[in-house]
Amino acid sequence: MPTRQTRFIGGGVAVILLSVALAAILASGSGADDVVSTQAPTTSTAVAAPSTSAPRVVSSSSTTTSTTMPPTTTTTQAPTTTLAVETTTTLAPTTTTPPQETTPETPPASDAPPAPTDPPAEQPAPDTTAAPPGTEGPVIVEVTQPVQATTPTPAPSGPTTVLGPLPGPLQRGSKDGAVPTLQQRLKDLHLDPGTVDGSFGTTTMYAVQAFQKVYGLAPTGVVTEAEWNLLQQPLAFSPKYPGQGANRTEVDLTRQLLSVWHNEQLVLLTHVSTGSQIAYCETTTDGRQACGNAITPTGAFKYTRRIEGWRESDLGKLYNPVYFVGGIAVHGATSVPTHPASHGCVRIPMAIAEYFPTLVQNGNPVFVY
Repeated sequence: MPTRQTRFIGGGVAVILLSVALAAILASGSGADDVVSTQAPTTSTAVAAPSTSAPRVVSSSSTTTSTTMPPTTTTTQAPTTTLAVETTTTLAPTTTTPPQETTPETPPASDAPPAPTDPPAEQPAPDTTAAPPGTEGPVIVEVTQPVQATTPTPAPSGPTTVLGPLPGPLQRGSKDGAVPTLQQRLKDLHLDPGTVDGSFGTTTMYAVQAFQKVYGLAPTGVVTEAEWNLLQQPLAFSPKYPGQGANRTEVDLTRQLLSVWHNEQLVLLTHVSTGSQIAYCETTTDGRQACGNAITPTGAFKYTRRIEGWRESDLGKLYNPVYFVGGIAVHGATSVPTHPASHGCVRIPMAIAEYFPTLVQNGNPVFVY
């Protein structure tokens, strides 16, 4: 008959075996429900071994052990398994879904300013020092032409006309005969001879001189067979600065000519006299000394102001002056010789000065070359 101590030892062994089995299950980590179902019978068998001598006691121990441990095992492992599954399920969508659903935003338009360009080359500015009161013009240093000029190429201007035979040279004082024909032809070519009245006066002479300068002839003002034949051809005169202003004035210092262009069409070509390029020192009417250099400055300018009628100056009288730089103006004068003779202004015949201000506006470009 087993003693009470023996039964106690047998029960202790059973407890130890159950503890070992529980430790093995916990060490395995996963498998939860399957491991518990398989291990429970093994535990019952192990406890039943010593029950040969005492079925009642062993049965009691087996029952106690089986009833106590399975719930403990199941309760402990089930939450562990469930948490593992939930963790995996939650993370999987986070990894794969965002890249498919996210649409890249369109980058905002750049606010950066455009790349800077090289500034245009600086051009020398003309000396625009105002003229002293009562003087024809200031002392002005010649400036470099700031625009690209083209070499004038003789081009036909106006219709070809048959004038008939020239009975003899035409000059100032000639009347009737071929004079009206001459005057009308000069007018057609925009070389203003004055009224077409058959009287060869000073205005007609200036027009003939301008015509002679175009062709490089001596500006005698006398019409010979050479001039008569050329007058029957289109005028071979072209602008120096085409496209540099719809309404502009060009002054040719070499040939002493002034031309006015409207929308690239010649409206006036006249004989002029510009600065003599000689230093001067003159006594004014009130006893002062007016000194300077008689230079008409070259460059690109604009008409700035005008005076109607006669302008009294220390160096002379100016009729209807239209100023384009300082005290330098285009103006009428009673003397317009065939050579440069002014203090710097551009002298034009009186008859043309009567209406010249109506051909140009303040702001129109003036090119002197």
